[in-house]
Amino acid sequence: MFGTILRRFSEVSLPPKVVILTFDDGPVCDGLTEELLDLLDELKVTAAFCLVGAKIKGVEKLVRRIHRDGHLIVNHGYQHKIPNLMSDDEWYDDLEQCDAAIGTALEIDDWRSAWYRPPGGGWNRRVARLMLDHRRSLMPITFFAWDTLRFPYRSRLILAKMKRNLRKDRGGIYLLHEAVLPLWGGVQAAGKKDDRRWILEIVRAFVMWARNDGYLLLDPRSLPPAGLCVE
Repeated sequence: MFGTILRRFSEVSLPPKVVILTFDDGPVCDGLTEELLDLLDELKVTAAFCLVGAKIKGVEKLVRRIHRDGHLIVNHGYQHKIPNLMSDDEWYDDLEQCDAAIGTALEIDDWRSAWYRPPGGGWNRRVARLMLDHRRSLMPITFFAWDTLRFPYRSRLILAKMKRNLRKDRGGIYLLHEAVLPLWGGVQAAGKKDDRRWILEIVRAFVMWARNDGYLLLDPRSLPPAGLCVE
């Protein structure tokens, strides 16, 4: 059975008027991660970065900066392979390899993420059991903008969708992608190159709009392990 980590706002244990920003599929070496970190520093926003282990080699300094700037680092798998397609042992090896890659970049022995976001949002009871067995907490989402698709005026349309969703739900966990990766692993075969600096426009406009409307941009590090209860 295939499920998804997409949840209604009422299904996650966040109070109203709270927003968490999350970024998947980094780090990237084309300058976007660095520019995103600069922007978040300017806006005084702390976010969650869901990192793919196989993308870390050669850009370890970006991982160190994410950590140094105070953002939450989330395990997003080593090969970015949807967990529903892996055996239990394959899933655990992938999880451990990602932790090891992050720990090596941070120069921290035995580094271990308390949080996991399944690539592709793949989710079912077996994945939930594996996470529980290995003491990992799910980093879900409450809004998916389909920013991985190419369509005209996408930054403007995605921003409008995010605003509409926030007005409706009065809070949430929002996802944007630093890159577009396949769901079957092999991060080097990511398809057509896509300059995704347009997400910077979305982040700036969304944060300013949300704050002006009285929302708190929550530091995800303040969440205790297993602190986002999902049904």
